[in-house]
Amino acid sequence: MSCKKTIKLILFFIFIVIGKIIFAQNNVKNNFIISLQPTYYQIKENNINGLVHANIGYKLDLYFEKYKNRLLNTISISGSYMRPKTKYENSISSVFAGIKLQYDLLYQINQLGKQNIFVGGLIKADYKLAFFPSWDDSHLYWANFFGFGLKSKFEKNINDNKTFICSVEIPILGLVSRPETYRYYKIEEVSFKNLISKNHSQLKLSTFNNYFEANAALGINYKITNKFAVGFQYNIEFARIKTNYSQPFFVLQQGLGLKLIF
Repeated sequence: MSCKKTIKLILFFIFIVIGKIIFAQNNVKNNFIISLQPTYYQIKENNINGLVHANIGYKLDLYFEKYKNRLLNTISISGSYMRPKTKYENSISSVFAGIKLQYDLLYQINQLGKQNIFVGGLIKADYKLAFFPSWDDSHLYWANFFGFGLKSKFEKNINDNKTFICSVEIPILGLVSRPETYRYYKIEEVSFKNLISKNHSQLKLSTFNNYFEANAALGINYKITNKFAVGFQYNIEFARIKTNYSQPFFVLQQGLGLKLIF
């Protein structure tokens, strides 16, 4: 099976599960969650200058959760946007954006009570795209991952209306797409077809040696009614992506935001 067919299967699987979660009936518990996080980003693209580009951006997450028979199914759709700059630039010209589709399947290893522990796996398609016109006004830069990983989640009911939540996830195997270090064409063709093609090109099977990412989150949810809650969450994520045809890309992001839980 080709790499591009593998990506199509991953995306197809995620969208199928979205439909099953949204339209499933007779579930023990269903949640729809909206999260908005102002996020501080630091990115380093070694294919251009290896300088740190940083600024405050925004991240929007949508979650669909279904809990039944000690299984927690979660589909998440995330979008992020930031205008980074280096300490050597007087004005902002660069753009960094991300889109992520992810499905988690976690098993509750203890009985329902004041403390709940879930462990399991994830599958995701994670796109990171950047443009640095002050340093290279002819090419786009990307660092994309399509693959699998591990995840755990811990919940503790502080009281009837307050719950502490912590989660950790680490991708372990997948396909990575990066631009080549040396590109001999002068100008990037800016079209939808070319963007799709470039972001799925030069795919390389990778594990921790080429793709390392750690994502942790912790927060507190406050129950307002039986059908509505609000939460506050801190999230930190670090990723290092490299291949044998491209220089490493690094990103560190820290966000603090609000969750609306329906």
